Amino acid sequence: MSTEKIEKAIDLHRSGKINRAKKLYQQILKSNPDSVDALHFLGVLYFQNGQTAKGVELVAQALKLNPHYADAHNNLGNMLKTVGSIKEAELSYTLALQCNENHVEALSNLGVIYRLKNKPEEALTLLSRAAELAPDSAFVQHSLALALATLKRFAEADAALRRAFELDDDLTYVFLSLGRTLSVNGYRGQTIQMYRHLLEAQPGHPIATHMLAASLGEDVPDRATDDYVQSLFNKFAASFEMQLERLNYKAPELIRNVLETLLPPDAKLDVLDLGCGTGWCGREIKHLCKKLVGVDLSPGMLKKARQDQTYKELFEEEMVQHLTRRQRSYDLMVSSDAIIYLGRLDELFSAAWQRLNATGHLVFTLEKSASEAADFVLEEHGRYSHSQRYISSALTNAGFNLLEIKQVVVRMEIGEEVQGWMVVAQKPATD
Repeated sequence: MSTEKIEKAIDLHRSGKINRAKKLYQQILKSNPDSVDALHFLGVLYFQNGQTAKGVELVAQALKLNPHYADAHNNLGNMLKTVGSIKEAELSYTLALQCNENHVEALSNLGVIYRLKNKPEEALTLLSRAAELAPDSAFVQHSLALALATLKRFAEADAALRRAFELDDDLTYVFLSLGRTLSVNGYRGQTIQMYRHLLEAQPGHPIATHMLAASLGEDVPDRATDDYVQSLFNKFAASFEMQLERLNYKAPELIRNVLETLLPPDAKLDVLDLGCGTGWCGREIKHLCKKLVGVDLSPGMLKKARQDQTYKELFEEEMVQHLTRRQRSYDLMVSSDAIIYLGRLDELFSAAWQRLNATGHLVFTLEKSASEAADFVLEEHGRYSHSQRYISSALTNAGFNLLEIKQVVVRMEIGEEVQGWMVVAQKPATD
């Protein structure tokens, strides 16, 4: 009877009937507190609904009762990876494979961890095995494609990616990762063909549309569309910080260093983080904040930002719209590598000036254009770079005093330093 109840609860869970599933799991545990399946799946349910610590606790409890439960080890690994505990996640996936060496999800998940930790050969071994066991898994195929691309085996990567797309056309965001890799390694023609192929299958697809414009340098928009930004960052939210750590991401640290020089150590300011993402920059500067507010377009990123309660408030909005709609003022605005999805900056700077208190500061990072000839360029990787001349004139036209603009390295990418701008501007005092 208990098995039937568990199966019914799982069916309710999978069909989205969360409250009914939760009640049934709890009923099972009331009569049988050592039900490993009920503990495991109730833990997954709690985690999926934002009760992170409770979810991890219940799955760990299930594993104490049955340390050979491969699915529970794998799901615990997924939870730990989501909250940024990468070493612990790697251990959980490893334990799952010790329980079942053919556990496809654990093979592919551990393979992804190895790829992100710059262990491409180890990643390929695991993902190749997963693909043998589950040739019709879109997730496995797309993970395999990215591992092959990391090893510059582009023909095989392209084949695996196309197979993933055939299996699940919602995985089109992986075209972005592969497209960047192909492009920087001299396969620009294949990149363009790939985006065109995707647009034939899904006309108007935001990632393919944006990246084709970036690859061709034609029909370049003044800013990335909201759909593009949401599609991109919702998919990467879970592994976003791990990937940036791998790329030696420096922008939040650079902003913190500038502010600690600019402001008194006992500063307690009302601060707005434009394009806050997972909250990395907020964590770096929270000691300077009386009230910290974040705004971002991606609900997936905001879900991550909520986990440590760094922000007093979080808004799911485009940053210019937020500044225009919300009638509140701030002492400081920061933006860590978020304005790189805007080409034209005039509207943003004007809106920021309106919402800053007198003598308030705007501090942000951008990517540096290779040439001063154009105001901005949509680069082949899909981000905008800007000229120093344009940044300076746009800030001045908006009413700011430009205090500093200096060249910095914001991160590494494909083994190369990404050059950027560290910019500090101030709204003048009122007469």
